[in-house]
Amino acid sequence: GAWLDRTRPLQFAFNGQPIDGLAGDTVASALLAQGIGFVGRSFKLHRPRGIFSCGVEEPTALVDIGQGATRSANTRATDVLARNGLLVASGNCWPSLTFDLAAVNSRLARFLPAGFYYKTFMWPHWHLFEPVIRRMAGLGVAGTGADPERYDEVSVSIDVLVVGAGLAGMQAALSAARAGRQVTLIEADVQPGGWMASQTLRPGSNASALLDAARRDLAQVGVVVQPRTTAVALYDHQLVTAIETFEGASAPVVIRERLWKIRAQQIVLATGCFERPMLFPDNDRPGVMLAGAVERYATHYGVACGKRVLVAAACDSAYGVAQSLVAAGMEVAAIIDRRPASELGRHATAPAGVQVLHDSVIVGVTGTRAVRSVQVAGLGGSGLQTITADVVASAGGLTPNVNLYSQAGGTLQWRTAESMFVPERLLPGIAVVGACAGVFDLDAALAHADVVGRMAPGSVMPEAPCGGSGKVPADNQPTAAALAARSTKAAKQFVDLQNDVTSADVLLAARENYRSVEHLKRYTTMGMATDQGKTSNVNALVLMGLATERAPQQVGTTRFRP
Repeated sequence: GAWLDRTRPLQFAFNGQPIDGLAGDTVASALLAQGIGFVGRSFKLHRPRGIFSCGVEEPTALVDIGQGATRSANTRATDVLARNGLLVASGNCWPSLTFDLAAVNSRLARFLPAGFYYKTFMWPHWHLFEPVIRRMAGLGVAGTGADPERYDEVSVSIDVLVVGAGLAGMQAALSAARAGRQVTLIEADVQPGGWMASQTLRPGSNASALLDAARRDLAQVGVVVQPRTTAVALYDHQLVTAIETFEGASAPVVIRERLWKIRAQQIVLATGCFERPMLFPDNDRPGVMLAGAVERYATHYGVACGKRVLVAAACDSAYGVAQSLVAAGMEVAAIIDRRPASELGRHATAPAGVQVLHDSVIVGVTGTRAVRSVQVAGLGGSGLQTITADVVASAGGLTPNVNLYSQAGGTLQWRTAESMFVPERLLPGIAVVGACAGVFDLDAALAHADVVGRMAPGSVMPEAPCGGSGKVPADNQPTAAALAARSTKAAKQFVDLQNDVTSADVLLAARENYRSVEHLKRYTTMGMATDQGKTSNVNALVLMGLATERAPQQVGTTRFRP
């Protein structure tokens, strides 16, 4: 694990159980290293939930940190650094994680579809039901009493602010600094590197050399690099607010968080992208993860998320993940690609000896609190088979992280070939580079970032080049014929994992004429969870488009919030 210090062991508690880890571990990586994958319960149905991602997009591994006045509820286990003495508890379960009385809701799911609360509990009197419903609402338990921790606030004005320290962000910062400007580069992770930092195990990769050179160059030109700092909002007049978190492997530091108010003449958004999950029955089981997350746990933390991984694919990036996992010593059972072989890019190559099933999809998952095996069938319903695996690495496409750009008033366009929303309108004083701009070819991304960095603050930045991610189908769910190949009725197919929103809920909203994207959001609670739909929104919009015979561009997107 490149991000671990193996000379500094630590120990924290998860639901009262001692967990060993190393300095640099997150709570999630330490739990996975101990073989713990079942960490919580979903909001509505209280179904078992595991660790799904490896970053801020995490929708399911929500835990409570600390106790008493210092307790923080609904914290992402993927985003909290482990430290000695840390107390971690699962939320939304009683009396315990493994024996949760509210899990009976899962058996009552047919009576709890989207919008059920608008149609029920109206007789004999609403206030008869209100106290019970309010007690069941929420997830974690908030702290009690005044928070004794210290917090700080700083306001600064600078020439150039770069948000995101992937290679494109580092190149933009470097070029701006060489042009004589005062540059600050903020990064949510503990180290710069972004997507490239997880490519170090791929055969023939020069990721480590590229990152080392970029870090060295940034230090030489005096760029201020600020890790563990997350930009949370972009307001009028070039104002960005960001939260810097202070955590460590030892005792808690004096200041817990610092709020930064940064006003910059030029803002460069290099916020990368999120992976889009595949849709299939029982895709919410602990052990079903984003493919990029499985790779990142291996490269950053030296953690094997399972013994036998099945890769479910609808995009070329899945093949690079499979290469990394094999290089890390993990067994890849097969790659299940929804696309025909003719649609693969020239760099999409499976590891030697790994079977690839094209025009195939997952139609079922065996297991309740962990994945045991996976059922696979062809799109036409042929070739039903069961493959033993304990992890499903899901790669259904990429979604540029355009939240800050949209908050600034930027509009989006749907790129059909790659099935993603990308920035459409250029904004004065705000540039978008790298994967955030929909640029996935490394050379093109670096060249564009270099031009952006050298331009004068306040300029209208040049358009980003297109392409690099390969052909990706918008609809990445199983076909009706494939599902019909099962001997039993297909289980629920979850779109929003935290709020238990299924594909059937989206179709119900369409039938009941909640076709506006904002109505869809509120009627189904799609994208209203703590992750704000980072991994679920695009799949939901595609499903709504299919149900109403509209393109995703016509369906539109919801308003991105700070």
